[in-house]
Amino acid sequence: MRYSQNHTHIGGKLMKKYLTIITLLILSNLATAAPLRFDFTFAENPGTARATGYIVFESTLLPNPGGSSYDLPNPVILDLQVTVSGSSAGDGTFTLADFTGVVFDTGGIALDFTRELVGQPTDTSPWGTPGGAVKSLSIKGRSLADFNLFSNPQQPEGINNEDLYSDGSGNLGISLPPNGIAPFTLRASSGENMAIVSFAPFAATSVPSLSHYSIIIFGLLLILVGFLRLRNKA
Repeated sequence: MRYSQNHTHIGGKLMKKYLTIITLLILSNLATAAPLRFDFTFAENPGTARATGYIVFESTLLPNPGGSSYDLPNPVILDLQVTVSGSSAGDGTFTLADFTGVVFDTGGIALDFTRELVGQPTDTSPWGTPGGAVKSLSIKGRSLADFNLFSNPQQPEGINNEDLYSDGSGNLGISLPPNGIAPFTLRASSGENMAIVSFAPFAATSVPSLSHYSIIIFGLLLILVGFLRLRNKA
């Protein structure tokens, strides 16, 4: 009887050990995946062209304060989508695969990622000031605030998409993705310049990845093995 109680006690300690290991593995895996989504809007002023969309960063790899120019694909940029509307001939929806690079810089000061970024202070002009950071090029030690997107060769301002893509039959062909031309400024493929007006966080619900499910399955297998060992020793 004492022998059986002793093994039950040992088995209980063993199960607690397994559960502790499983919990640590799950928490560790969740900590390495922290997507951070921002919704943004660029608008022509005056004019009707707009670029709205979202970008998803891997927050554990995104410096704050700090920043960089990221060639795509890149582990820092998890997802990206931009929809251009109201332009003369550059409307369309573009995804991560349509872009070759992203620039994101806080401007030398840590930003509050839980609220609207446009208007927050930086080393120079408030974050989101179109072209304002250019002045800091001549100020030693200052950081350039910016958020920008880059695709294939930039279309010159004022050149209509129809002039470049018409095949003589009246078909316009395809639109190009918008392209960064200055701090916080995108240009549609039909030549309209659009400045940033909003860059705010979106409270996204994270979805467990395959690796999370794998860890849970592995944990359940450990529990099963523990029960089988306990049963064989009883």
